[in-house]
Amino acid sequence: MHMIEKWERYRLQLHTGSFLAHEIDEVLNGTTKPGGGFWTSTFHPQAKYASDWVKFWTSLKFKFGIKDFEKAVLLEVSPEAKVCHIDGVADLEKLIFKYPRVSIDSLKRIPIDRMSSGTIDWEALARDYDGVHLTRNAAAEIHEMDRFAGWDCESTCWFKRVFVAATPYSEPLIREDVAEAIAPSTDIF
Repeated sequence: MHMIEKWERYRLQLHTGSFLAHEIDEVLNGTTKPGGGFWTSTFHPQAKYASDWVKFWTSLKFKFGIKDFEKAVLLEVSPEAKVCHIDGVADLEKLIFKYPRVSIDSLKRIPIDRMSSGTIDWEALARDYDGVHLTRNAAAEIHEMDRFAGWDCESTCWFKRVFVAATPYSEPLIREDVAEAIAPSTDIF
């Protein structure tokens, strides 16, 4: 877990849906990831999918018959944003120790010596940071962990409004003319 010193690679974030200033909900302690906040995924302008969230949601669409996105907005994050960067299980362990919130239910099911026996106090984290970013690497590492179920792809939960620009995005979210293999990595370390 660390601050991203240079947010440049992540400065453009895509949110599927509309965006209004008042839409950043109070952050609450969710069961597996932050509850509330405002969710985005890093924008990939040259990739087949406009973001990892679009790619993930597209896989669900085919599985469950979900409708396409009707709106999207491109957000530019302030270079002053204070973002907690999670790049793997080790970072999550550090967060659990720094911002502990133990779930009694988890302790009954899982031995205390396992990482998944504790959880993160997202409300406390939100007091210290503007957002929390989960990389592709971390999403892949935690994919099978019940403790963080539902955090399925690279994404950022914003606790505060740190956007310097918000522009409706009208380009296709899936570019059929681009091969999936050219999608850039969102991991920088």
